[in-house]
Amino acid sequence: VSKAADLLQKTAGCSKGAIVEVDKRIPLVSGLSGDSSDAAATLRGLNRLWGLGLSQKELLGLAAQLGSDVAFFLYGGTALLEGRGEIVTPLPPFPHRWVVLMMPPVPSMPGKTARLYGSVRANHYTDGQITDKFITCLTGGRELASYKVFNVFDNVAQGSFSGLDKYWQQFLKAGAADVHLAGSGPVLFTLVRDKSQAEDLYLRLKQQRIESYLTDTLTAI
Repeated sequence: VSKAADLLQKTAGCSKGAIVEVDKRIPLVSGLSGDSSDAAATLRGLNRLWGLGLSQKELLGLAAQLGSDVAFFLYGGTALLEGRGEIVTPLPPFPHRWVVLMMPPVPSMPGKTARLYGSVRANHYTDGQITDKFITCLTGGRELASYKVFNVFDNVAQGSFSGLDKYWQQFLKAGAADVHLAGSGPVLFTLVRDKSQAEDLYLRLKQQRIESYLTDTLTAI
């Protein structure tokens, strides 16, 4: 937040200040982009508060300096990110789903994103077909199968985070059809169409004393 505010001040030559209070509800260092969304909200909010009048394009340029996925949160909704994440193409809304998240109590891994990338091999990547099919389903209003959700870090996360494989299997045994890593982890998630099934899965995880969350997707922010 402070980096975003400082960058905005310097870029616009603004001497105004603000008190920013952050009500943090997203687990820290979880792979859920909590810091990036905070940075984007700071850029957008202070641009309006200070009356700077910076355009969306100018804000996107600042977002790219703050982090690879900050630009996405200036749009919200569903989008295709290219380059380092600074090239954002809005897409039709992701169909509504319930999301069950598990916060596995595994040891923290300093520099986790760099270490995960260091573990990824060429054969872990796809040729882009999964992304293309995903976009085709969204734009054509077709059914979105769960197998079209893909995170390259799914291939290496269990061997990188100590003990994560145990919780991955525990999530599946609790009833999750598919389990994926959120960003660079260690949070795991699954998508569920039916609310009652999602609630049952969430309660089963809570009964096992695992920190878990139940939420749903948004069509836009």
